[in-house]
Amino acid sequence: MATQLFSKRRTVGVTFGMVVLWLCTLTGYARSIPFSTDSIPVVGEEVTFTYCFDVDIDKKEYLTRTYFFMDRELNPYKGAFLKNTEDTVVCRVTDYLDIESSVLHVFGMYMTYDISFAYRDASCDLSISNIQFMEKSYFERQQESPRNLNLTMFSGKDILVDKRYTQLFKRGASDKIAAAAVARLNEVVVKLEAYYSE
Repeated sequence: MATQLFSKRRTVGVTFGMVVLWLCTLTGYARSIPFSTDSIPVVGEEVTFTYCFDVDIDKKEYLTRTYFFMDRELNPYKGAFLKNTEDTVVCRVTDYLDIESSVLHVFGMYMTYDISFAYRDASCDLSISNIQFMEKSYFERQQESPRNLNLTMFSGKDILVDKRYTQLFKRGASDKIAAAAVARLNEVVVKLEAYYSE
């Protein structure tokens, strides 16, 4: 009888421990992967990703660590500061998304977006908006041209929500671009979280 009672308690304890471990893992996983292609946030007619960092450091330290991250870790194709104050930093960033590459074919897009930081003591609000995509060949042709070529550009909503981008012989092209874009934005947030939490 005592053995059965001990066995039941042990089973309940192990089950409880596994549930707690699962919840901790789930919580940690959700925290480290903030954005998903399954729920693209739209504000008005624009895709806007937001995230709040809750780290107990002051505004000045957030700013210092943001500069360090932008300088050492972000590694975009190109970037520029649009606004730079002690409370707010806004940058225009262009990343190259290598979606699929082979000997015969390269499928890549350039994603340009505004990344903004609003600092307070013990927290920082991140916003990623004004997202635009351009095909690799078009973007590179525009970069080489001294004049504006007026080439096709897609908004974040066009690709991430409405799935308007198609490519001959490439099924689910918009979905593949969305997966690469969200993965890049998650990478940025996870690395920022590490910088702020050090």
